[in-house]
Order: sequence, then C-alpha cells, then structure tokens
Amino acid sequence: MAKDSSGAQLTQNLHLPRFLLIPVLILTLALTINSSPDMTSRILQFFRLSSTSSGQSKMSSTAARAPVFKNVAAPGVDEYYPLNEPALGTPYSKEEYPQNKDIPKLFDPITIRDVTFKNRIWVSPMCQYSAVDGLMTDWHLVHLGGFAIRGAGSIMFEASAVTPEGRITPEDAGIWSDSHIPQMKRIVDFIHGQGTMVGIQLAHAGRKASTLSPWVQDRRTKAGGVGSESSIARKEEGGWEENVIAPSEIPFSATYPKPRAMTEQEIDAIAQSFVDAVERCKKIGFDFIEIHGAHGYLIHSFYSPLSNNRTDEYGGSLENRLRLPLRIARTVREAWGPSKPLFFRVSATDWAEGPEKDEKTGEWKSWGIEQTVILAKELKKIGVDLIDTSSGGNWVKQKIPIGPGYQVPFAERVKKDVPDVVVGSVGLITSPQQAEQILQDGQADVVFLARELLRHADFPIYAAQELGVVVKPANQSISVPQQRDPGGKPFMELHRWNPGINFRATVSLLKPPPSGSSQRNCIEMTIPSTPCRISSPDSDQEFLTALGRGDDTPILIMPSTVIESDQLWSVESQADGRIAFLHLGSKLYISLSDGEPAVDQMLFLSEKPIFFTPEQTDQPNVYRFSVAIKGNNQPAYLSYSLLRIFPPRTALRPKEDQTSDWVLNFPTS
Repeated sequence: MAKDSSGAQLTQNLHLPRFLLIPVLILTLALTINSSPDMTSRILQFFRLSSTSSGQSKMSSTAARAPVFKNVAAPGVDEYYPLNEPALGTPYSKEEYPQNKDIPKLFDPITIRDVTFKNRIWVSPMCQYSAVDGLMTDWHLVHLGGFAIRGAGSIMFEASAVTPEGRITPEDAGIWSDSHIPQMKRIVDFIHGQGTMVGIQLAHAGRKASTLSPWVQDRRTKAGGVGSESSIARKEEGGWEENVIAPSEIPFSATYPKPRAMTEQEIDAIAQSFVDAVERCKKIGFDFIEIHGAHGYLIHSFYSPLSNNRTDEYGGSLENRLRLPLRIARTVREAWGPSKPLFFRVSATDWAEGPEKDEKTGEWKSWGIEQTVILAKELKKIGVDLIDTSSGGNWVKQKIPIGPGYQVPFAERVKKDVPDVVVGSVGLITSPQQAEQILQDGQADVVFLARELLRHADFPIYAAQELGVVVKPANQSISVPQQRDPGGKPFMELHRWNPGINFRATVSLLKPPPSGSSQRNCIEMTIPSTPCRISSPDSDQEFLTALGRGDDTPILIMPSTVIESDQLWSVESQADGRIAFLHLGSKLYISLSDGEPAVDQMLFLSEKPIFFTPEQTDQPNVYRFSVAIKGNNQPAYLSYSLLRIFPPRTALRPKEDQTSDWVLNFPTS
C-alpha cells in the first residue's frame, strides 16, 4: 500500500467504517510528521494559533466578554413576535417617568379569576361581515391585531355564531365547526404575542338572522324595485330565511324574516351548541368568553316579554323567560372551567314606551333595568364574572336618547345593586377624560370601546397622553422619547398621533399676550397633512390635538381666561368665504356667508349648553370663534372637537373632497 500524505484520500481509498476514521487519521498525521519536517512545523504552528485563540476566548468569557443582544421572542405562541416588555399600554415606572406617580384608573390593571388585564380600555366586539362560511380572514387579523399593537387592555372577537343559522348575515363569523379553529388561533396567537388578553363573544342571532350586511342592504335599497326595503338575505344570497328561529313567531319588523317558534328539542340543541363552542374556545386559546345576550338576538328575545309569548316553561313569568339564558350561562360556566372569566352582555332596556312593569297588575310589559338587576344577580350566582351593559335592539320602535355615555347609568345601577360583579360600560364613550371619570365615580369597572377605536385606533396611547401618564408603545414604533424638565413636565412636542411613525416639527409661540390679558400663550401653526398633537410648555394640562388631511390652513389657537367653571377657547382662521364647521361632541354648524357669521344649525347631545361667539377681527374675512361650556360648577371640557373647513355652499365639491378634518381637544378647567 502506497503512503499518502492526505488522510482524507487515504481513508477514502481504504473504504474504512466510520468508527475507524479517527484512529486512522491520527496514524496518518503521525506518519506525515515523521516524513516531512516542514509539514511538522506548519502543523505545530496551527495548533499554537488554535491554542492562543482558545485561550483568548476562555479569558473573555470569564473577564470582559461583550454582552450579546438579540430580539427576544414573545413566549407561549407558535409564531415569532419580538417581545414588548413591559406589555403595550402598560405605564412605565414612576422612577423613569415622574408623572407616573399617580396612575389613572383607566391604566390600573384588573384581575378576574386567573386572568390579569393590563389596563381597562377594552375593545368591544364589532361585526365585520367579512367571513366566508364562518371562517375568519386576514381582514380580521389586521382589524383585531391593529388594536393589540396599540395598547388595548383586552380585545374581544365579534359575535361568532354557534350554529350556521345563528349568524346575523351570511358573512358573519362562526364557531360551530372545528374548521374555524386554525384561523381564529392564528389571530389569538398574534394578539397574545403583543401581551394582550383576548376573548370571544358566543352568539345566536335568533329572529334577526339571515339578513344582509349593511353595505349590501344599502345597494339593494338604492337599486329600488320590489323588495328593496327588505333586510332579508334570500337563499340565492346565501341566506336561510326558512330556518330562522325564535322563542315565538314574532318578527323583529316587517322587513325581517318571520321566525319559527322553537321546539323544546331545538332549545336543547341550541344550549348544547354553546357548550360545543366552548370546547373549541379551549383549543383556540381564548382568555375569556362572553355570552351575547343583548341587542334583540336569541337570548335577549327569550328574556324580553316583547318577543316571547310562549306558554311553556320558557315563557310567561320572569323566571321562565330567564330559564334559557341562565341555562346557557350555567352550562358554559361548567364547560369553561373555574380559572377563566365568563362575561355576559345584556341589553338593560328595550327602550319601549311606557313603564317596564304595570304597577296595578304586576305584569312585566317590556324589558328594563329592574329585570336586568335580577338577571345580573342570578348570573353572579352561576359564576358569571362580568356584566357588559348595553341596551336596545329588540323593539323596532325604540326611542333611544343618544348622547355621550347614554348607557353608563345602566352600568352604574348594576354595579350598585350587584357590587360583587365586575361591570363594563359601553356606548358613546369618546374621550379619555370621560372614560376615566366613569371609573373614578364607580359607575363601571372597565370601559368597552368600539366605533371610537375605529375612528382613533391609537386611543390607549392617546388616552395616556391626555391623562398625563406615559405608557409602553410598540418597540416597532419609531418613537420620539417624551422629553421632560426636572419637574417631570413635558416640553412642547409635535408628533403623529399614530405611534407607528413619529416625527418632530417646529411650533412657534407668538409674541406675549397683550397687556392685561389673561392668556398665557398663543400658538400659531399650520395644520399639516398628517395627524399631530401639541403640548403646551406652560402646563401639562393645556394642549390641543390636530388631526386630519389638512390643507395648510393657518389656525390660531389661544387658551383664554377661565371664569369659575367656564372654559373659553378661541379659534381664529382665515375663512375667505369658506364655511367653518365645529363639532364638539354634539353637532353644531357655524357658517360664514358673504362675510357675515351666523349660526346655521344646532343639535346638542349634552345637557351642558355650548356657546359660540363669532367676533370680527381687524383683518378682513377673519373671524374669531370663542367656545365656552357652562359646567354648572363641574369641570368642563370638550373632547374630540372636530373642525372642518368646507368650500362655499354655492360651490360644493364632490363629497370626498369636501372636508379637511382636525381634532381640537380642549382641557379640563
């Protein structure tokens, strides 16, 4: 056998088994060293270098080794998401941010059973009418995931039907099949990856099933012709009008399907469908479940005398009308287990005419707050942890006195009479100050937001700014650190409302106020084409927020004197014949016509009167609009005020070009 200096070639030629390779390589190396002094020198040099390198590595590992920094993955989910720590929407420590000494209740964590929610700004379920055969799509991932990356304390999936016929529309989400699990789990994992709790609302639409989604209904109505006013989704439109069920054969309205009264066997089957859905919820990984018992859907239609005229054990007396709702709650609680929260959404009133109860006969005429309290007490006994108080949806002639926080009194009453249950309030809660006051006054324990979050997805971050607390934004946001003076007050900043992309810009302070004026500063700015916020250097409470497309219209914002409880602000704009529209949580239109200011229309959604005084300035076509709220010795504030500049009425452009929107947020006096 010829000697070869290549160990690899030698072993290859020998075709040795793998377990003999190392001994043969050692032998080959020895033979090579023996036959070639030059090769020996090279090999020894190699080992010296390796030894030196190894020594340095050992020394650095025990002495001055540089730390290794890597993205840490969020735990407990299959996909990779960089960990945000602390969780998004969680206040920073007061050591780092002195203004976090007193945390608003809105950002105070709350624990229900074994689940802790990081704050009390919760996303209410919102039907998206975007599912296919009950299967959620990427629309839902983006819709719900967007709230998770912006700091919401809890997110609830939309009403998900426990049977195919339990959907409101053919495009509603469902959880009647195991095929619905993967996509829901994908969304749940994403939300969990952002450190947010997530739940689902289990539902059956009852007599309001097999209807068209809102925009499809609009197209039908605009098309006109036979049946254009009908809300029914026909078979060829994916509907099932012949299989709509309810406690009684009472349709919601003439434009809705006529339901079939349920048999006892069908009632049993529906109750079991809720239990089956719970088992899927476990596999998906939800943190809590809400039973949808409101808005005229199946459960609500059972407990309201307006929609239930049964004569068996499921109708008639209050006890009988509550039988199915309580049965479903009890079996869901048992199936869900003791560690996770269970919620129940209730309509606290039908908003029907006349009293809830006939005092002479003792007969319940419609559903109202008195029966709601009774239901809440029974639900608490069963193990329901939270009552989500809404209203209406079961009587087509309902007359709702819509206004800011119009449903809060219902939550307050439930909390007063059932103090051991957690209570949520929902409905026209549109400002951080309003939400915080609801919690501070003990009217509710948490607030649910829906449409306000569609308008302002960054509400949790924005609320923190408004209430003077600094919370954790997403790592992925290119954020501007909030600068502070030694006393902890923020300097003036201008940055995008959207925390995903922040920027700084210059805001100029005008010359000092005139002698004798109580104004502390004036701010002149050009509204940019992107959302922005301004904080005053004088005070962490005096600020304004500007939001919208913008058209470089100069606007002068001046905080004015505070007299008792009246908060007065002035807005001055180059009108140039345009119409100025000011929205202050109510609807009020102010127009400029031929250079003369005039009040065009007023509709107030609050009992507090709002006063506007248009004053002509020394410049032509420039008017100052002073805004005052009479607070009746209560703190007065305006939130999410919307300033729109319209073109002249005589030359309105197409709808999409008519408005440029800003939000002006006025401080609490």
